[in-house]
Amino acid sequence: MSSESVSMSRRWVWAPITALLLFAPIPPEILTGSTSFELFRRFDPYVAEMLTYGCAALLARAVVRHKRLGWGALLTLAVAYAVAQEFLIDRTALLPIVGRPLDAPVYGGHALGVNWLWTVWAVGAEAVGPIIIATLLIEVLFPRLRTDPWIGRNGAIITTLALLYAGRGAWRIWKSVEPVIYGRFVADPAWWLVLAGGLIVAVLVVSVLVRRPRQAIIVHRVDRPAPGWWLVGVTMAMLSTGWYTLELFIYRDSFQRLPAFVPYIAAGLIALLAVTSLRRWSAGRGWDDRHRLAVAGGTLIGCLRLTDRESTLSYTPFEFVVAAGIAVVIAWAAIRNRQALHSDTDDTPAGWRISPIQSSVFDRELG
Repeated sequence: MSSESVSMSRRWVWAPITALLLFAPIPPEILTGSTSFELFRRFDPYVAEMLTYGCAALLARAVVRHKRLGWGALLTLAVAYAVAQEFLIDRTALLPIVGRPLDAPVYGGHALGVNWLWTVWAVGAEAVGPIIIATLLIEVLFPRLRTDPWIGRNGAIITTLALLYAGRGAWRIWKSVEPVIYGRFVADPAWWLVLAGGLIVAVLVVSVLVRRPRQAIIVHRVDRPAPGWWLVGVTMAMLSTGWYTLELFIYRDSFQRLPAFVPYIAAGLIALLAVTSLRRWSAGRGWDDRHRLAVAGGTLIGCLRLTDRESTLSYTPFEFVVAAGIAVVIAWAAIRNRQALHSDTDDTPAGWRISPIQSSVFDRELG
């Protein structure tokens, strides 16, 4: 790479960083209706949410890119962050279910101080939306920088400190709204539960950090065509909707008439279908940014809130504007990608250019 190209990449690297920081909290907080616009108007909660989700996504991606690891490594770090979110930051897996009476029985099992069904659902939602899908979408928007880690050692230190500071701020904000949610403050979880969550996070993170860096990103292709992008999008929308439907088992009495093992089996099947389908499809010929946009768009459709919690507001025009804005961005990226397929010239800056690059972190990578 020429010095001029390196200089341009360094100059444009702030664009994807900013985009990732801003976008990361949107799937789990705004699209799901978990955090209302009235709360975001205070600004400080959004800053805390933006920094926790955004910094976690930025750090996880940087580790994977520095080591040239695959999608499995990013998913491992995403799950580590989700566990940290549930056990260390908001600690909602260790508290009474939001929107349910304090003395109400916990459907799906409450053992060892953990709401297990909530934990399974929340870990999946908080790992995929703000980390996996956010990274995928931003990399499609900035394909010439998708193999760049975006931050170096100093940037990683600053990002880690920002994540720790924001995590403490998010916990303080959560404690401040407890009287509104539960009618009173709730006792802090047992220290050993928080410690157990921290140990799980440490094991997951270390399992990625100890892996030796690769010399290059290994992309495995097979002699079969990838499915149409529309099929990928529809499938991901159905799987994502299925995952968020699991939340209905937590809040709706009509769903709780089913045996408690049903949502756990459903969660396992959805996760298995998503992983195996994407691994198979992305290994096929012709897998490109159109398919990646379909994965992102389909998954985001499933994030739209299905439940009606007492602690949250109904959808507001603000939330619809956010969803419409995401749709416009995805459509714009798809149009740019289609133009790049038919033209070798492009006057847009290198960091913004959309092109059908095959070698991506979302391609099938083994090991």
